[in-house]
Amino acid sequence: IIGLGVHGRIVARAADKCGIRYVGIELSPDRVEDARKAGKTVVFGDATQEAVLIEEGIKTARALVVCISDPLATRRIVALAKELNPTCHII
Repeated sequence: IIGLGVHGRIVARAADKCGIRYVGIELSPDRVEDARKAGKTVVFGDATQEAVLIEEGIKTARALVVCISDPLATRRIVALAKELNPTCHII
């Protein structure tokens, strides 16, 4: 889950309820800290960077949910994800 703002947290809650494992990637240190305190697997990082996506498992991910409001960053993340894992479902 890219971005743990309002929508990212909703997706994370739904994943938790369904027993779906996920990694959150977030740029806000405060959000990362809050999520970690709540026991979530969240990393601080910029998902527009290929190395961050690879480190967090994009090559084996079955799905990617992008919950950020930056259209240019979203396009970059989606393009990288498709390149690194063509079978990943992107929402």
